[in-house]
Amino acid sequence: MAWLLVLVLQMPLNASDILTLKSIEVQSLERVESVRLGFDRPYEDTPLINFEPGSLNLRFDSLTIDPVLPSLLLPESNRMIKAVRAFQTPNTQFVQLDIILQSSRLLLEHPEIVVDGSNMILNLQLNLLNASSARADSSQLSEEIGDKIRSDKEFPSTFSKEDPPQPKLSAEDFLFQPDRDWVATMVTLVLSLLSVLLLIYLLALLYNRFLSGHFPALKGGQKIRMVSTYHVAPKQKIMVIQINEQYF
Repeated sequence: MAWLLVLVLQMPLNASDILTLKSIEVQSLERVESVRLGFDRPYEDTPLINFEPGSLNLRFDSLTIDPVLPSLLLPESNRMIKAVRAFQTPNTQFVQLDIILQSSRLLLEHPEIVVDGSNMILNLQLNLLNASSARADSSQLSEEIGDKIRSDKEFPSTFSKEDPPQPKLSAEDFLFQPDRDWVATMVTLVLSLLSVLLLIYLLALLYNRFLSGHFPALKGGQKIRMVSTYHVAPKQKIMVIQINEQYF
């Protein structure tokens, strides 16, 4: 019995068991995009669904494609679907349907499959707050949320119900006021000048206290006098010099 079951499973499908994909249509509703597939007979199986970034793939078993059916469908002015492509794996009865989205950032929910006679309708809905591909600005969303919370009296929140009072500004706040500006400026200048004079005085005091004795020549107190010379050999001379009562 086992070999008989294997033989039955390996037998090719009859031509009457294989369906043909005849048409593909894209329809746009208010918030849902629909892809209508037309077969020669009702398709009773459930396709295998696979999600990819920017596309949705469906695999149909026991199915072929009508040779006159275009392999690529490009809907015009569709906010979600960019193209629909159908192709059949060579030497098989497998058909893959690729629904290519307008942007890879679009996220789809699981499609709703509706069988209507020999037609299969795939209802696609975005899993986004906004159906458009552009993301809403965060500041705009924060303002909208704040407005909704302020309008709700029962909602506890940290948003203030009323805008805080703004300080009133007059023209005098932007004008030059000498009573306040010049006083602070003059005090700063006087303190800076006194600091510089004090620093100069301290430097002079330190110089006279610690360094003046090490440089007596700067004060004009050096007395240099040659006392005598001695010739000890040809081209050799000894000189005695007196500097401030010291002999060298």
